[in-house]
Amino acid sequence: MKQIGAKFNMISRITPSILLQRDTLMSLDLGFNRFCDLQEVVSILRQLNALRHLVLAGNPMSLYAQYRHYVISQMPQLRYLDGYGDGEGAISREEREALITSPPAVLPDVLSVNVSIYLDFLIGTAPPAPPPPAENPDDTPTTKFEYVICSM
Repeated sequence: MKQIGAKFNMISRITPSILLQRDTLMSLDLGFNRFCDLQEVVSILRQLNALRHLVLAGNPMSLYAQYRHYVISQMPQLRYLDGYGDGEGAISREEREALITSPPAVLPDVLSVNVSIYLDFLIGTAPPAPPPPAENPDDTPTTKFEYVICSM
């Protein structure tokens, strides 16, 4: 098998059985699933020797600030990361060389991404009260995204 497309499938774990495709799988699209543990996913996928095109965008782990640099530094066989064609997502020689001079920070022992979705908005009702601010007691960097989902 040369290509696997499994985006939008609510997958949260990769089983080592994918390694059966170690020498043949060239393109893997796991975008928009539920992968949270970047180190676990990369530790398995980096063993796919023939893999050249990988899509992980849209997973909670892709919100990590050093996500792209970390994946590229751990998977030197990749040529494209999170691109869907026409050179989009291509990993340039300059990008690889920049990783040599300033490698990504070491990931903490526990890397977690918490995603909260509030579905309190209904057409014809008053807007909901905003959710309480998230606590960040240890000064770790956070990224906040807000979405409004309307169902018709």
